[in-house]
Amino acid sequence: MTYSILAKCPKTGRYGMAIATYSVAVGQWCDGLDQYAGITMSQAFVRQTNNRLALHLLKLEHSARFVTDALVRDDEFSAYRQIGTISSSGEASCHTGSGPRAWAGHRIGERYVAMGNVLIGEQVVDAIASAYERSQSEPFEQRLLLALEVGRDAGGQGTPSHFLAERSSALLVTRSDQVEAVNIRVDLHDKAVDELRRVFTFCNRYADYYRSRGIYPPNAPGQEVFERENGLI
Repeated sequence: MTYSILAKCPKTGRYGMAIATYSVAVGQWCDGLDQYAGITMSQAFVRQTNNRLALHLLKLEHSARFVTDALVRDDEFSAYRQIGTISSSGEASCHTGSGPRAWAGHRIGERYVAMGNVLIGEQVVDAIASAYERSQSEPFEQRLLLALEVGRDAGGQGTPSHFLAERSSALLVTRSDQVEAVNIRVDLHDKAVDELRRVFTFCNRYADYYRSRGIYPPNAPGQEVFERENGLI
């Protein structure tokens, strides 16, 4: 009962993930990002060791397809998993087993994977993929958030007779030389995707301030001064 998008930004080379689910505290499972090696995520019936194993193989410069296939071969219950992987080259791969509840499936595009399970229908991942592709002019984080929101609006989780609300969500993006990492979680909320957007929008106004404060502390105003000057309080 989860949908997500994994991607490598074609402009900055950063890796990012946006995810939403009926389960709670989904961010605790989203530890499969490395700013140099790639990105991976296992969902549906989560196997906690998958992300760590995948990142180890990605750091050894194996292809995304090799990594996904290796995780499937290593797991007697791989039929119950969804596994998305993107390597440092931008190659994308995904496995959807027969075990996750319907509708379950994925779409692979250029440097991205959209996947989900217990969805209202395949239109959800189609909408996620389409939104990500058509928003190329937007900043990377905005593209990921928009893809998640469009997937929700296309029906999100559940069956034709039973809707499942998004109760947790997360947005994670690796850092670069110019931009700090993003790691925002909504662990329990009745409209987790909306709350993820709200928290990101608010926190993003502090991003340059926190970065500059770390680079050269003597020139950094107090946080309350920054907030006053920028209308945050």
